[in-house]
Amino acid sequence: MNSATIWILVPIFVGGVFFVLQRFEKALVLAGTGLVVLLALMAWFLPIGEALPFLPSITIQDTLFVLGRQFILSDTDRPYLFLIYLMVAIWLGGSAAARSGKYLVPVGLIVSGLLTAALAVEPTLYAALLIEMAALVSIPVLAPPGRPASRGVLRFITFQTLGMPFILLSGWLLPGVVSDPPSQPVMTAIVLLLLGFALLMAIFPFHSWLISLAGEVNPYSAAFIFFLILSTVSIFGVDFINRLEWLRGFAPLYSILRLLGILMIFTGGLWAAFQRHLGRMLGYAMLVIVGSSLLASSLGAPVADLGANASAIASPATGLFFAFFLPNGLALATWALSLSIFRNQTENLTYRSVQGLAYTLPVASAGLLAAHFSLASLPLLAGFPLYSAMFSSLSHSAPSAVFLAMLGVGGLLAGALRTLAVLITSPNESPAWSMTETRLQAILIVAAIILLFVMGLFPQLYLPLLSELIP
Repeated sequence: MNSATIWILVPIFVGGVFFVLQRFEKALVLAGTGLVVLLALMAWFLPIGEALPFLPSITIQDTLFVLGRQFILSDTDRPYLFLIYLMVAIWLGGSAAARSGKYLVPVGLIVSGLLTAALAVEPTLYAALLIEMAALVSIPVLAPPGRPASRGVLRFITFQTLGMPFILLSGWLLPGVVSDPPSQPVMTAIVLLLLGFALLMAIFPFHSWLISLAGEVNPYSAAFIFFLILSTVSIFGVDFINRLEWLRGFAPLYSILRLLGILMIFTGGLWAAFQRHLGRMLGYAMLVIVGSSLLASSLGAPVADLGANASAIASPATGLFFAFFLPNGLALATWALSLSIFRNQTENLTYRSVQGLAYTLPVASAGLLAAHFSLASLPLLAGFPLYSAMFSSLSHSAPSAVFLAMLGVGGLLAGALRTLAVLITSPNESPAWSMTETRLQAILIVAAIILLFVMGLFPQLYLPLLSELIP
């Protein structure tokens, strides 16, 4: 038995089979969600490279050879696998309620396998090719067959394709460097690396595709593909830096990441404050998520600040960077699900079209606002403890940067308050309350809201567990 077979080949193969069985949409949602939950549990419980506790005769090997290339998923990679497939399970579980189409489950499985392969492949420069393949496979979700591809989809593919050669070049140059980081070839390689990741992760000024995508296609599909690619690319980037000892200790790199993170949070929040289209506002919230990921990866703040029983984590690769994945992913999925429900009942997602929808879609409105407020770091919700710890850590070294980042988060909060005012302002003088969400939609959104509050009120329940997972 091989780890790459379990967490790479199996989801890709099952996703391919599901493409043939598209007419059984509800069954595929259940089967696909069950599969990724099983893969997440296997990543949690099954050791790699050691005999299984309950079957001593079986050992999961960590290396698979394909066409002369190695795919290595060792025991230290299990936390990454657990986080990735846990998040995929959350998104696939809500796909039926979001009515995101019959392609999301098979495409989600295939993309998950390809992105996991990008984390596992050796040499690492081939990861760029696998990320590009994942972007191409995701097209049926973003532009279903029979419909023309929107401008956002074309931009998405263009920027993902443009990012590939920069990652390939930097991956070819950097591993051969062992000393003298300030030299010209090294600086060229670092610039290529940053440029490649900027194109892949919609970092300013290459963010236009993300905003267009969020405003033109199904919000749930767009947010799922974006978050999955963002999570994998960011993990790949941190892992790539950690593999090169001199690059890991190259202080200017962390300063650049910090600057980019603050820029993304500030610009995303500022634009969200003046946005009048809920889909595009979701896109700007994604920019804030990208910024928080970049900023957290540059800090290495202790998670002990987040709860009385939480353990301190000092490494940039194992601190707030990973702590943001679960609350941000849950909030984004809840927001996207609520927007998809809106989109099924309104002509578009402009403020004029959604005015007063809180009276007919109260659960979806509550889910949208709870997720929005969580990403805007409102106290009592899941995002607040993490942003509080991140700003506290940043305040010791760059107080002015904290001010800019807080302005960005404040802009996102202002956008949430404007959305609240629009949703509860009905064009009718005496609006009638009714609940038009399906039972499944209501159950999923209420469960997500409860989880967002629990994670915000009791961060010590899950953060110590996360600190034990990450190596």
